[in-house]
Parts: sequence; structure tokens; C-alpha cells
Amino acid sequence: MHLMDSLFRWLIDQAVSAIDMFGMSILSVLGADLTLFVNIFPIVETTYEIFVVTALTLLGLNMMWGIFKNFFLPIGIESEPPFSLAAKTVMFGFLAFFALDIAGIAINLANTPYQAILGVDEPAPEFVRTHAIMTIILVGGGNGVLIGLLLALIFVVIVGWNYFKLIVECVERYFVVGILAFTSPLAFAMGASQATSPIFKSWCRMLGGQLLLLVMNVWTLRMFITMLRVFIANPVMSFA
Repeated sequence: MHLMDSLFRWLIDQAVSAIDMFGMSILSVLGADLTLFVNIFPIVETTYEIFVVTALTLLGLNMMWGIFKNFFLPIGIESEPPFSLAAKTVMFGFLAFFALDIAGIAINLANTPYQAILGVDEPAPEFVRTHAIMTIILVGGGNGVLIGLLLALIFVVIVGWNYFKLIVECVERYFVVGILAFTSPLAFAMGASQATSPIFKSWCRMLGGQLLLLVMNVWTLRMFITMLRVFIANPVMSFA
């Protein structure tokens, strides 16, 4: 019986350690910058120049179409003043040319809390504060102990599975941020016209939302591990 007790405790400790090591390794490799993304997909640096040229072309075509609407289409059709359209085209052309740098500023801002949360040392679990909620009341002597440890092991496995799914979601979100950053010139090309500006605004909201969720995922994952540490540090059974 003592051997089974020790085995279950060892399995629980190993499961928590494996979950912690796996999660921290993935999060440390990812970060909230584009270094890993470029290393995995080196083609994005070359194709980025194509997106810049495409964006500048779209801006030029959009300006010509706006001027054409002003001077050659019937009165009553909505159009923008030529001077305003030309000014916005120049401004967004400049932004499209430096789109990756601008997106990089937003990503670096998110990287600051990301790395801060990732580098926080977990406080040592306190027995007094958690004893009441972490203790499972069992009756039955040795069998009760084994049942309690088995339940604890099942709990750790379930939490570990959900932790793994959160890690996968975090990886997916990281790649979405990379795609948004390297296609950003196309988004800036949509900002010069009233008709297409909602696309640019949607891109801004999407990039900001993905970065915020990336930081929140790291925070949630660290909470998972802290909760497991508290669970292991406190008793999982007592005898009635």
C-alpha cells in the first residue's frame, strides 16, 4: 500500500513538472516578437516587398478612381474632395512603406508585458490559505488514500490536457500576428479611401486584439501552473 501511495505521488509530481517544462519551453521560444516567425518562414521577408509594391499600386489606383468620380461621373454619386484624397493617399503611402516597422512597434509593446509575466517567479504555495479548499475528505483507510491520489492524478491529467490546448491556441495566435504584420502594407493601402477605410480599421482591431489575447494566454497559462503547484503542495486527502 505504501508503494502504491509513493507511486501515485511520484506520478503526480512528474506530470506537473512535465506540464510546467513543456509550457514554459514553448512560451519562451515563441515570445511576442517576429524572430521565430521569420526563422520558420524566411520567405516572408522577400514577399513583404511585393506587398509594399502592391499596396502603393492600390493607393495610386484608388486616388485615380476618386479623381475620376469627382470630374466624370454624374452629380449625386458620393465622392471625396480631390485634395483630401491626394493628401490621405500620400500619408497612407508613407505608412504602407513602413508598415512592418509600425506593426513591429505594436508587437514590441505587447512583448513587454508578455516577457514580464513569463519571467515572474511563482510565490511559494501557502498551506494555511488553501488547506480548506484543496483537502478531499475520504473515509476508508488505505483504500481512501489511494482513491484520493488517483483522483488527484486524474485531475492533473485533465488540467494538463486543457493546458496543452491553450498552448496550441497560443501558437496559432502567434502565427496570426506574424501574418497580420507581414501583410500590413495591404491593410494600410485600404485607409486612404472612405469606402475602404473600414477594412483598415478592422485590421487595426484584429492586430490589437490578437496581441492582447496573446498576453492574456501567457497569464492564463502561468495561472494554470501556479494552481497545480498549490494543489501538489497541499494535502489531497484527510481521514474522517
